[in-house]
Amino acid sequence: MRHPHERRSTDADTSFPLEDSYHDLVMEDRRHLIDRRLENLAMEERQTLLSEMPWLTFYKLC
Repeated sequence: MRHPHERRSTDADTSFPLEDSYHDLVMEDRRHLIDRRLENLAMEERQTLLSEMPWLTFYKLC
């Protein structure tokens, strides 16, 4: 929940594409993208994400 005296505005008039602080080109407003948090994903989407992760490699430290 936001504080009532929040300084940020959600109705800012921004023209796209724009460049973010990492100098990446942003084509559209990311605030309106689908929520991609793990707990909100369907089981099939979770399995797809997990299958694309790299394998862990364990090295013997000597």
